[in-house]
Amino acid sequence: MSIYDSDRRYRRQMAGRLTRSVVYLLILGGVGLVSYQLGVEDLEAQKRQHEQVLDEINGRLAEMDQRVADQALQVRQALEKARVTEQRYAADVPRGTDRELYDLIRARIADGLSVARLRFLIGSARRKRDCLDPDTRRFVVRTPVTSGPRSAASFGKDRITITGRGASAKSADGRPQAWFDPSKPVRLTFTAVDQPSVEHAGVLPLSHSVVLGEREFRFLVQAGRRGFVLVTAEDCAYP
Repeated sequence: MSIYDSDRRYRRQMAGRLTRSVVYLLILGGVGLVSYQLGVEDLEAQKRQHEQVLDEINGRLAEMDQRVADQALQVRQALEKARVTEQRYAADVPRGTDRELYDLIRARIADGLSVARLRFLIGSARRKRDCLDPDTRRFVVRTPVTSGPRSAASFGKDRITITGRGASAKSADGRPQAWFDPSKPVRLTFTAVDQPSVEHAGVLPLSHSVVLGEREFRFLVQAGRRGFVLVTAEDCAYP
């Protein structure tokens, strides 16, 4: 073998080694590039996932902030309502002498004294009033089946006339009677000279007042004997 052939074989070997090295490096570079690309994509995916989780956390935090704000508003409203209620309570609840009077009125009502009677008595309890003795009269309350002349009671030298109508009482078999049922509302008509008639309706007892000139007539109307009502009038100077 000549020196020339040996040299050629050596160069081929070196070229083959170089080619293999280049191919190996290219393969390594390709693998590295693919790995890098996969790593970048994985990082991007992780980033998107983290951003999604962060968005969810921010959304929940925003909801919690809104709930806290709503609850704080409700607390402020409740405190304001409690403050207003306390002020109303302090203004409305009687104290001292007013409380004593309030308790006394409640006790009398609990004992069975009617509100109308109590109103009449309180209205009559004026210091140094110039009043005549109370005058009590009666009249028949008319019903849908009442026959006969109209019944009325007059006061103040016949300047005030009171009449009334009511529902008929019922017999055991449900038939209407000529007298009125005192447990049902009645309608009273107060007619004073030079004044329009005034009607007052409700369940007895009822109270009403009429001012006529320099006199005030305070009336208390209560159920009397069957078919009748009793009218007690107090005639006092006015004012």
